[in-house]
Amino acid sequence: MKTIIIKTTFILLALFLVLDAAEAQMNLNEIADAEPFHKVAQIKGTENLLRDYFSGISNENDTLYVVLCPLMFCPRCEAEINVVQELLYMRKPDNPMVMIASSPNEQAARKYVAKKFYFEDVIYDTDLSFKSFLAFRTEEPRIPFIMKIDRKSGRLLTGGDYIVINDEFADALIRHTEPMPYYGELWEGTISFQPAASNCEGSDFEQAEIFSKMAVPSDSNSIVSNITFSKISNGYLSFADELDNSIYLYSLSENADNLSFVGRFVPNESEELAFVSIEHETSMKSISNCEPITWYLPCVLLVP
Repeated sequence: MKTIIIKTTFILLALFLVLDAAEAQMNLNEIADAEPFHKVAQIKGTENLLRDYFSGISNENDTLYVVLCPLMFCPRCEAEINVVQELLYMRKPDNPMVMIASSPNEQAARKYVAKKFYFEDVIYDTDLSFKSFLAFRTEEPRIPFIMKIDRKSGRLLTGGDYIVINDEFADALIRHTEPMPYYGELWEGTISFQPAASNCEGSDFEQAEIFSKMAVPSDSNSIVSNITFSKISNGYLSFADELDNSIYLYSLSENADNLSFVGRFVPNESEELAFVSIEHETSMKSISNCEPITWYLPCVLLVP
């Protein structure tokens, strides 16, 4: 009997030592703080705001695993979302991840999320409401943030741009229970970005933006989400759609006060891979996972 007790005690002690060593190897809040660029922290005194924000989801767990994703801001960064979701589901099948999908157009965001992801709970945030309780190192989040939240206390336990997503990370995320320091306790202030000047011809950027917001595609299945790289050339307005990764084309009336939908341009497979120097199998896997490998921008239109 003594031998059994001694062996059991030794095994338990060894297990605790292994867990302590693993925790020491990956301290998520220290890793998040070491990232100089992409940071997130909770604003002090916003515990009730955080609780209210998640009050409408079906997940009733006090502990929430959340990914905050500014849709299509960093498309290749989004590839990690399905990976971490699967790692956590293998460990916590009764606590599925929650997605915050940040995009100004909810209808387009719903279409985009349905195409790329599989979440039971998605919060479609069209006006950056999460900034009422979260602060960022950049003015707005520019990459997906993986977060763990204790809904009962209203605290952000950890959150950041974790470069290595693997089994060790998933185990560390599940073990982690210490609240993340509030905004201002370890860092404060934001990094501002000045947008590059538009290269619209025959008009300025503001006019192109006004036109593009008026545009309504004739195909109800083509939903304009957010206009980027709008351009006026030879009597036509063209722009890249942020979520659809395609080019929309409209003709301008003679007085430039009306738009007529011409078409939506999506490349075929050969065109999409024309300038891609990666193995065909890899590119096909990326495409099947809805991970874009090519981005399309409008250029000067040569119209006879």
